[in-house]
Amino acid sequence: MKYFHVHIYFDAKDLELACSLGEQARLTNFFSNIQICKSPIGPHPKGMIEMHFVESSFATILNWVKLHRKEFSVLCSDGRVFSDVVGMR
Repeated sequence: MKYFHVHIYFDAKDLELACSLGEQARLTNFFSNIQICKSPIGPHPKGMIEMHFVESSFATILNWVKLHRKEFSVLCSDGRVFSDVVGMR
């Protein structure tokens, strides 16, 4: 089984909105793990919501993210190579 994760980046001023989005994501049961990082960590330039999921949910997840991400930037990764998600900028 192949796993992916999506990063939804936010500025510090948007922490409350990001936490609300993280809670909405938890309610879906689409994600195997959801973590909110309030400040930049590692190579990530901003705070982020990191959400893990399986390949069989890929289309469902991307659709959910497109509908709920608000103005936040999104990056999706299979854990090896990072790539911007088409249409998410």
